[in-house]
Amino acid sequence: MVKSKNDLDKTARNMGLSVLVLAILLIGLFTFLYFRSKNSNSSSQTNNTTASQTQSSSTTLDAGWSNTQKVGLAKALTAKGVIFYGAYWCPHCKDQKAAFGDALQYVTYYECDPQGPSPKVDQCNAAGITGYPTWIYKGDKKEGAQTLGDLATWIGYKK
Repeated sequence: MVKSKNDLDKTARNMGLSVLVLAILLIGLFTFLYFRSKNSNSSSQTNNTTASQTQSSSTTLDAGWSNTQKVGLAKALTAKGVIFYGAYWCPHCKDQKAAFGDALQYVTYYECDPQGPSPKVDQCNAAGITGYPTWIYKGDKKEGAQTLGDLATWIGYKK
């Protein structure tokens, strides 16, 4: 079967079009993979920076406090009725918790996110909590991560 010159031209154009489409798809795929790997690298660098900032923040919050002093402060906060309101996903709450270390078990903590462990959403709403972390003592609110020294001064605790 002999093809006419017209049929051959048509076949050549179709092949050229197919090669062009394939080239565009490959360029798109490689571009996607390139930017995806670039974002993964910057994301892991961001995570490393965040981890070091968290460690640095908690160290700043608890500067000069021994474990025994942290336990004493945590127990004093609870004895005076101070409540620490936060959310499991909140980076400043994580810093605040890290500042207490093992003494955190003696702090009265209310989880305000319904997805968090042992949530106390009703108590958070009743207290008017709008940001995390929030500390409340005798109706007075302190918002944001607090140094252990500031919390001690707030309740009149001497280390």
